Amino acid sequence: MTTPHSSARLGAAMLLGLAIAACDSSSFQPEEPQVLAVSGSFSGDPVQAQIDLGRKIFFDENLSKPAGVSCGMCHNPMRGWGDGRPQGKGVQDHTLAGDVTGDGVADHEGTLAVAGNRFKTILTPRNTPTVYNAHLFPNLFWDGRAGDLVHQSTFPLEAAFEMNSSWDDLALPLMSSDPEYQALFTAAFGDSTPTRERAGQAMGLFEQTISVFDAPYDDFLAGGTTKLKGAALAGHDLFFGKAGCAQCHPAPL
Repeated sequence: MTTPHSSARLGAAMLLGLAIAACDSSSFQPEEPQVLAVSGSFSGDPVQAQIDLGRKIFFDENLSKPAGVSCGMCHNPMRGWGDGRPQGKGVQDHTLAGDVTGDGVADHEGTLAVAGNRFKTILTPRNTPTVYNAHLFPNLFWDGRAGDLVHQSTFPLEAAFEMNSSWDDLALPLMSSDPEYQALFTAAFGDSTPTRERAGQAMGLFEQTISVFDAPYDDFLAGGTTKLKGAALAGHDLFFGKAGCAQCHPAPL
């Protein structure tokens, strides 16, 4: 049962989260990205061109099947590069599961989706993690099956619960026929040929730039001038003490 005292503790913990996250977005300075190998002749900066290409792929809703879902919808920069949901929302379910109810009408697969109108929205099986500082983790995905962002970034496009698409059948042909993609691939890799490997490299480099270590809480941890006071300090003590939050969310990340 929730008591006023427990509610106050929860509120304090939430205020700690705000203290950790509070920072003017204009002051965020990403770390210097790792330079990935490229070949060919270039008229500009191929590393920045890869970042630009990765950004376009990351936010392109035309790459899902059906269209309408991008990496940036689940990893929304306005929601801390997450989605604020228990489970992520994938594509609209246009598949039929056969006559499940026995009424002579083919039914949608309701066990995989949230009830909707004509179609249903697929939920991913797991919570969407933030992209902030993801390049620092030795393993990615909740089961740790990807060792870096370049490897990880290409999987969601073909995941049935997420973008339900195909690199070979949809994404790469679309990129091959799009003048903007052709120009970006040429600037990034020396020619306009799109490949899954190049797309993953570009997205991985873009995601490396989503790195923040100048929030007020970072200054506090570094012994700077920021001081936690009142509810934020109480939340800090609760987070690292009796509530046990730090057992799963340890410092410094």
